[in-house]
Amino acid sequence: MRVSAVFADLDGTWLATDKSVPPANDLALDRLLAAGGTFVPCTGRNASMVPGEVLRHPSCRLAIAANGAAAYEVVRDGMPRLGRRLFSVPLGCERTLALYERLRDLDVTFDLFVGEEVYVERRRFAKILGFGIEPHTLRYMLAGRTQLDLTVPQIVERTCAEGGEPLMRVTSFWHDPADRDRILAAVAEDPTLVIVSSWKGGFEISDARATKGNALAWACDWLGVAREGTVAFGDSGNDASMLAAAGLGVAMANGTDEARVAADDVCGTNDGGGVGTYLMGLLE
Repeated sequence: MRVSAVFADLDGTWLATDKSVPPANDLALDRLLAAGGTFVPCTGRNASMVPGEVLRHPSCRLAIAANGAAAYEVVRDGMPRLGRRLFSVPLGCERTLALYERLRDLDVTFDLFVGEEVYVERRRFAKILGFGIEPHTLRYMLAGRTQLDLTVPQIVERTCAEGGEPLMRVTSFWHDPADRDRILAAVAEDPTLVIVSSWKGGFEISDARATKGNALAWACDWLGVAREGTVAFGDSGNDASMLAAAGLGVAMANGTDEARVAADDVCGTNDGGGVGTYLMGLLE
């Protein structure tokens, strides 16, 4: 197989559990670049939380964030960073407020992805400290969210009134399985929404068109490559559409059943540099 582009989820896939990049992954990108291929990180993170070490390799020209709700060019005028937003599929304020009304009495978080940032109601987000979130994940979330002394409707209304960055998606973490079921039911009331999961105890809610699979198809057009020459790696339900859309979809050994069902093959674990090892085999 001639590999023209590699799409990789970050947490649980490209990154080890401690959020470092395994050496095997960087070595594989050297070989990918020599073969004329492109690396595209495709993450559920908001754009501001895509680490520079993921973007630093010259094979990376494009990054997809918020589960396919937005794509950014990679700028290399100094430290590699995300530049202009090339496309977006926002959730918007009206649907977000309607969803909040259906969830407001539940013991859950309601995290608002606005442009490249994530805003949360401080008192509501404090619930997450008692949800038993894995420590590395909890530290990442605490660092990547701006806590405000405003209610969720006030944050949404301020966002709409300012007319600035689009409201991209909502993430909701739960602890009680009954609340999980109520979130699923609330989202099902609106067929224009899609709900996926990449964290244990958490859901990501977006416009139904904002999926990693749709973003992969858009990226192929932008890069000028055939989908048949793409390889995608992922570990969770939010990666399933990408794994199915790629020429070759590869689930992680540490991945969920949903990811495995969507994939064509399975590689090693994220902590063992499974992506890089598998990719090196393809590029030999």
